[in-house]
Amino acid sequence: MLTWNKVHDSITIFLGIFLEAIPFILLGVLLSAAIAVFIKPDQIAKIIPKNKFGGVLFATGLGFMFPVCECGNIPVARRLIKKKVKAYIAITFLLSAPVINPVVFAATYVAFKNNPEIIWFRYIMTFLMAATIGLLFSFVKDDSKLLKKSLAKEYNQPVAAVTEKKHKHHQQHSLAKTINEEFFEMAGVLTIGGFIASLVQLALPRHIVTALGQGPVTSVLAMSSLAFVTSICSNVDSFFALGFINNFSVGSILAFLILGPMLDIKAIIMMLTTFNVRTVIAISILVTQITFIFTLFYNLNIS
Repeated sequence: MLTWNKVHDSITIFLGIFLEAIPFILLGVLLSAAIAVFIKPDQIAKIIPKNKFGGVLFATGLGFMFPVCECGNIPVARRLIKKKVKAYIAITFLLSAPVINPVVFAATYVAFKNNPEIIWFRYIMTFLMAATIGLLFSFVKDDSKLLKKSLAKEYNQPVAAVTEKKHKHHQQHSLAKTINEEFFEMAGVLTIGGFIASLVQLALPRHIVTALGQGPVTSVLAMSSLAFVTSICSNVDSFFALGFINNFSVGSILAFLILGPMLDIKAIIMMLTTFNVRTVIAISILVTQITFIFTLFYNLNIS
């Protein structure tokens, strides 16, 4: 039964998600706009290793250059693709940057300084997952098949045609225009994702989630599901997960900290602004399966 208290709780959850994410979307949009206006495609191409393994390793560390969470990294990834960066590089960055960046490392350290294994395994597992998935997508020969139709069309244009269009406007005007367009597009998508996440959280029976906390399999499934529906920004998710440390297995805490930044409700909706449905489904399946395997292995063999 829908009551005023439930409506109030849903609005509170939505506002929490929205207000938490907006600053990081803005940061991502600012970085994206700067890339669009001031960096030429050939400049980016020069610093990315040509071979697949080198390119993937480079992409996993891009978060230190662009320290954005899962809300802000999507406009950056899309801008990289528009600059003719290979799609698998953008996907690797998309999956690794929300965790492998200095802001999130500091937050994870502060939250789990008494549990150093969580800190290091979060980073090791995230690196291995992002690199593995990036390498798998590197075998797709035609990058445009991974992209949203409108972006694929632009991706297939000659570089000269894209850059020439950009240089028709003054850089300052182009920067402001790009920021305005991307911010309102991403904010609109975030609104939809945050609204859906708030409704799901409202319907989620928390007592059932807590009851599953100690089983090596059930705890991983429970915390993975919780990460997906709560849609908490990776800059603060460590402090949320800390509240479960006494009731849930370490592997399940890792599942929350690894899967959440890569895959949650709002992130999926935002990814659809760049990649087509088939690609987003493939990314989601890979992230879910590999997270489950890694964290279950931890529960059964290391903890």
